[in-house]
Amino acid sequence: MSGFGGAFAAAIIGVIFTMAFSAVTNLYINDLMVNRIDAGRGTLQSLPNVGSGEINSTYVFLVNVTMNGEKSIRCDDLHLSDVFIVYYSNGTKVTKRVELGSGTDEWSVHRVLVGNWEGELVNPLDVMAQTGMWDPGETLELKITVSSPIDNNLWYFSLTTVDGGTCGRSFD
Repeated sequence: MSGFGGAFAAAIIGVIFTMAFSAVTNLYINDLMVNRIDAGRGTLQSLPNVGSGEINSTYVFLVNVTMNGEKSIRCDDLHLSDVFIVYYSNGTKVTKRVELGSGTDEWSVHRVLVGNWEGELVNPLDVMAQTGMWDPGETLELKITVSSPIDNNLWYFSLTTVDGGTCGRSFD
């Protein structure tokens, strides 16, 4: 009898080992397939594009930047963007990197546009709460407040997002 019990136990252990090996192999193959699909896509990069810009007052620029492509930028990553403004003040060229905020020498999201409509339905952006996303097709109207008065002539705006997507434009 002990011979039959030993053989039965060995068979059960063999079945358990085979099932476990099969499960691990399936997980490994699935992981390889997911990684191959991701590698085939490459790393997506955001594609911001400067649309329009204007001098709104003596110390304020308004710039519309539209997110093109397929990638969104999380709201809590917006503060990692590099925003530069080059302009003339009292005849002197001024170059500034401005930070996200609502004070002087800072930029803020003034409003969000989808097409010609203000507001958004998908992943609504709320900078104060650090929620939402800047999704493809959405335009951010950025308000840039500077400390030196702006001469009404040539100026330049540049934005680089956290993932390296970049855009810039000159205005006159």
